Amino acid sequence: MTRTELAKAGFIEDGSGHEMLAPHRLFKQHESFCCGGLYLVDVDFAPSDSNFNQPTDIIIKISEPYFDKTYGVRE
Repeated sequence: MTRTELAKAGFIEDGSGHEMLAPHRLFKQHESFCCGGLYLVDVDFAPSDSNFNQPTDIIIKISEPYFDKTYGVRE
């Protein structure tokens, strides 16, 4: 599965509220993604030669969905 396929499944933003396919986002090997503001999954990506997120980044591990009651809470 790739970053694009995860987005097509409804996971559109990371834990900080940024859209996952936004251009010029620095590549991180581990990220959390939200679906519909309801639940999160933790995703590990294969190492990349690029410094930026690519639609073709390969997912090597994804967690079970979980609820984080602090998600989206801003101080």
